[in-house]
Amino acid sequence: MPLGTGLSHLPPSTSMRFLLLTLLCILTAQSAHADYSTQFIRYKAEPDLSRIVITWEEVRGHRGVDHMHANPETYAAQGDYLTRGQSGGSKVITKTEQMDGHEVKTVITIRYPRGHGFGGACSWNDIQIFFNGELQLDSPMGYDHGHSITVSKVTIHVQDESIKAISRDFITGEHYHFIKHADGEVLRLPEEIQESPNQQPGT
Repeated sequence: MPLGTGLSHLPPSTSMRFLLLTLLCILTAQSAHADYSTQFIRYKAEPDLSRIVITWEEVRGHRGVDHMHANPETYAAQGDYLTRGQSGGSKVITKTEQMDGHEVKTVITIRYPRGHGFGGACSWNDIQIFFNGELQLDSPMGYDHGHSITVSKVTIHVQDESIKAISRDFITGEHYHFIKHADGEVLRLPEEIQESPNQQPGT
């Protein structure tokens, strides 16, 4: 039966409201399906390659997302740290490696989505890299809503004493930091974070 025939007995205003409500339900269902995803930060030390790799990863689809959300500790044990799946609160992960005569400490801070306010649907994540006790990298990790930047990968080449960060969105490119020649400078992404060190997420 054509849709118009089934609604012919209703007043025009009621028919229009019914059609709009039906369309809204369809669009909402499609959006919910399309957005069923989660993100996590993966930390992987590769001593045979003299490097440490930290990446921003995504899982899409009900089966994978639900499984990861149901087993966060299992994934954390293998170096995969969920940045979604819970509301509010924060977590700090500290990993220290001894490699090629150097100590590399990585501090990852995950602030889970608040669910309200500016950027409330997003997690706010940071990464700091200390090389032989000195800070060398201070940056968001993953998507930073406040600065419209996504830092998708950080690689520490230990023997080479260098760091490479890859970003996209507002700042796109590869950012290199050579520790031997840094003279105390720290690689910060984006630069305005250095100018406003007391800025809080969502302000």
